[in-house]
Amino acid sequence: MEYIVNPSMRLVTGQFRLAWHRIDDSVLQAEASRGRGAVYVNKKRCEVMAVETLGTLDMLYSPLSGFMARGQQQWMRRMVRDAVIHTAERILPDRLAALEQKHGLKSSGLSITKLRKNVLGQCDSGKHIYLTPMIVIFPTKIMDEIILHEMAHLRQMNHGAKFWALLSTLLGEDAKARDAKLNAFFGAYHPLFHYLMKP
Repeated sequence: MEYIVNPSMRLVTGQFRLAWHRIDDSVLQAEASRGRGAVYVNKKRCEVMAVETLGTLDMLYSPLSGFMARGQQQWMRRMVRDAVIHTAERILPDRLAALEQKHGLKSSGLSITKLRKNVLGQCDSGKHIYLTPMIVIFPTKIMDEIILHEMAHLRQMNHGAKFWALLSTLLGEDAKARDAKLNAFFGAYHPLFHYLMKP
């Protein structure tokens, strides 16, 4: 499935928000000339402006803006991807630290990076946790569940019975039952992850 970045694309969670704003073309051109955000220019006129603030990417466009040009699609996809990465870099270290303190577990560090296909997190034998930045586009509860899954590996490296018991304690519910529900949920998001994370 190939996505098209346009005003119908919605990403709104507790951590990240992609918002589209249709404005008059003269206002868009004036805003672009002020250098308020990143702009995509086609034939000397601004088609789209991206303004990133903490956890929000505002995309400004006019009734004259087109969205189908290949170069423009690549540019808008990179704007969304980079805003998600910036949000993850800002939010995930603090969220991991809060969950570590709450549950009395401690990792040796955190890396926010693109992981192999369909992998949202990892914990290595050195107790270092790796998270894909894309988890910030999930609801907060699900993002925390991914972090807690990796934190359970701080004590139990495999997915044996002790791991699932520990994760159930961390989650406050049956982890195996929850995992089965989440796998269906994640399946819908994986194509979007791959699309956004393309170089």
